[in-house]
Amino acid sequence: MRDRQGITKTRPTRSPRNCRPIYPSTLQREGAYSIFIDAPWGTGKTFFVKQIIETLRFGNPHIDANAPSDTSIFDSNLMTKMSEDPFLPIYFNAWENDHFNDPIAPLLAAIATMADKKKVNQERSVSDIAAGAIDCALSLTGLNAGKLLEAISGNDFLNAFRKRQELRAKTEELVSALLPEVTKRAVLFIDELDRCRPEFAMQLLEQTKSLFLQDNIVVVYSTDRTQLAYSLQGVYGQNYDCRRYLQRFYDYRFDLPRINPNTYLEAKQANIHSGYFFTEICQRFIEQNNGSLRDFNRFIDKLNQGVIYILTAFDREGDWSISFSKNALLPTFLTMAEYEPEQWELVKTGKRFDHVFEFAKENDKFMEYLDRIILGECKYFEKGGEPTDDIRNRYIEDLCAEIFLNSDDDPRLKRSREMLSICGSLDKKTLRTLIFPKNVIGK
Repeated sequence: MRDRQGITKTRPTRSPRNCRPIYPSTLQREGAYSIFIDAPWGTGKTFFVKQIIETLRFGNPHIDANAPSDTSIFDSNLMTKMSEDPFLPIYFNAWENDHFNDPIAPLLAAIATMADKKKVNQERSVSDIAAGAIDCALSLTGLNAGKLLEAISGNDFLNAFRKRQELRAKTEELVSALLPEVTKRAVLFIDELDRCRPEFAMQLLEQTKSLFLQDNIVVVYSTDRTQLAYSLQGVYGQNYDCRRYLQRFYDYRFDLPRINPNTYLEAKQANIHSGYFFTEICQRFIEQNNGSLRDFNRFIDKLNQGVIYILTAFDREGDWSISFSKNALLPTFLTMAEYEPEQWELVKTGKRFDHVFEFAKENDKFMEYLDRIILGECKYFEKGGEPTDDIRNRYIEDLCAEIFLNSDDDPRLKRSREMLSICGSLDKKTLRTLIFPKNVIGK
């Protein structure tokens, strides 16, 4: 279930216990304070931020009357601390709003959406206060208030403030109006900053720094600091030290740790304990390629379908090559298609079969299974010999020739048929297209 800010109300995968570096010592600092949550793209920053917001909301029932009463998934000491000194979390997705010329108007509009009769008890309408602040922001940029103001308050505003000092005063008034009696401070989360246009990101950083100077608000930026610095060089020039420039905008930086792939896949109910080489080889590839959460999510369906495929596609006993193609080559092809699409294109078009071994040779589970299979194929070395990288590569090239080549006149296909002992039929369609049969997908 999602609320109107897009917060998923389910058991968190990245436990709220990991919010401890953010709360309470950091958020409870006196005075104006800002934080950078720093992590590469695709590592779950947005998910983590929304889990922090969920935690803060659960710790303040005055904010969300629909918050579940069972908070057993949260650290009890953390919940007690938050109930004693609760916060009002506000979420702003910068990337979704970077089509605006100036970031402040949509940011104030996002703050205004937190206004709710159940949340605040003020004599003056929060919508009126918000509309005044937005009107002021728009007038500073020469934009027409129009429909945006109407959406906030339903009124046509005639009075516009021209000075930044007045905008700051109205911004402070807006934030104060949103704070219920039981809440002393608001936490403004600005997400997806690294995905914005460089000019928009720069304006957002500089304007939030100058506008939110009051003690009752903490600003939390969620971004990839490295990527953001590269992006800002497009504005300031390649020789400008943008990393140092960014240090102006935060008092504390929190490096978001990567989630263990196995832990995440387990939480997503991926079948990673099947005991098959297919699953183990997939896991190793994800780990070796520093997979992001987005990578894991793309792999989950393929992983689960692969296990069903292995269970339903029985191999004849001793059919080494068919077994290897399904349990080892298939996960290798799936990973190549995801991480090295250019190499995969050369493989599936029959141009460079050697890319397969080069891609997979660091995967210990792949190599373990490969050596086991080669020992069953007696033609690759004399009795008592040991597999070498040259032998391993030749075996994979021969098997790829069987899978991808169609011309009987191709010398590579002739060689493979002399060397390989294939009793059954290779599932060439699945291996070429990386699409599992309908009966597997249906399950």
